Amino acid sequence: MNPLGLGTLLCGMFLPWVTLGQESLCDQTDPRTIYEFQEELLDGSKNVSFSEFRGKVVLIVNVATF
Repeated sequence: MNPLGLGTLLCGMFLPWVTLGQESLCDQTDPRTIYEFQEELLDGSKNVSFSEFRGKVVLIVNVATF
């Protein structure tokens, strides 16, 4: 998996909610869009490019904790 790809994407999407009174860990200078990222399926069978979902409604749920 791309360790920066999805994290950077999610930080950019939720930046207004996660930075209220907190320090942001997102790289706000990253010009990439969701369509330039790809991630490995959970079973490891293949990589899926988010560009395959262009024009479709997609719900991304961030369940990671640290």
